Order: sequence, then structure tokens, then C-alpha cells
Amino acid sequence: MRSTPVEPREREQLNKEQRKYIRAALRDLRARPDIHACYRTAQLLAMIDSQHGRVKYQEGFALSIAPVQHAWNTIDGKLFDLTFDLLEKRGHSCADVQYFGIAVPTDEVKRVVCKLASYGSVLEEICRERKSSVHIVSFHRFSPVANEVSCATAWAHGTLISDFDEFLQAVAEWKSGNGSSSPL
Repeated sequence: MRSTPVEPREREQLNKEQRKYIRAALRDLRARPDIHACYRTAQLLAMIDSQHGRVKYQEGFALSIAPVQHAWNTIDGKLFDLTFDLLEKRGHSCADVQYFGIAVPTDEVKRVVCKLASYGSVLEEICRERKSSVHIVSFHRFSPVANEVSCATAWAHGTLISDFDEFLQAVAEWKSGNGSSSPL
């Protein structure tokens, strides 16, 4: 399986029209972002915009002080995160957050959310559905003191994957026993 280098991304400044578009989508949802609901917020935004396709759902890890499993969005390819924006509005410093993740197709997000009738990790549910031994892990080695990450989003027992199709391939390989049997 091919392994794509995973580069960290940071939140990007949205232009006035993009900010207006997101606000309108939130009004349409009648939903407000919540600090403890990153999956819900990001999934709803992507699903409500599915006809236009400007807002995409991303899932992986956010790295600030320590890595945390997280979900966010992009609009027109620019990364934005309503959860960390809300934290900043409440006085927390989130300026240096780095994101490592995979863009998940909106049809997969819809399918999993409808199946579960709840919000959560789409990628973990795909692993459960396919009875795969792929585990979603944060980082091989992380030094909070040096703030160093030796590898980013690690899927499939250490294989770095940044593409949804590669993720599905890894799930299939691990299910069929073609992957290594030792986790990390």
C-alpha cells in the first residue's frame, strides 16, 4: 500500500464571503457550535452543504498541547474549525493548532450518521463495520516538552494515510490479514 506523507495544516483566514456562507449554513441548521461536539458540528456543516460541495468534512487529530482526536471542515480548500474558534472566543489560546487528517466524502458521513443516529468518528465506525483490526492512533512518538511529532495521523498500525481511498484499502488489507499483526 502506498503511504502519502502527511503534512500538518493550520487554520486559514476565511474571506468575508466564506464567513458569510458558514454563518448562513449554521442558521439553516439551527445549530450552534459546541466545544464538546466537534464531530456533530463538522458533520452537520458538510451534510447541509452537500449539494454545493464547498464545505468538506475532515477527521483526524488536532495538535495543540497534546494530540486529540478531532473533526473540522474546509471550505473551498481552506481549513476552518468552529470548535477551536469557540474556544478562542472563550479566552483559550488556540493559535498554533496543527491538524492531521483525512477528508471523508460527505456521502460516507451521511451514511454513518444515519446508521448510528448519532455523531462520532466516521473512520472508527467504518473500521467496526468491516471488522477490521485497523486502529486509529494519534502519534508514534510525541514529545510535549519538545513539541515534536515524528509522524502525523497514523492509521493501520503506523502506516501514514492522508487519503480516504487509502484508508479504505488499509481497512480491507487488515481485515483480510494482509497487514502486519503487531500494532505499532
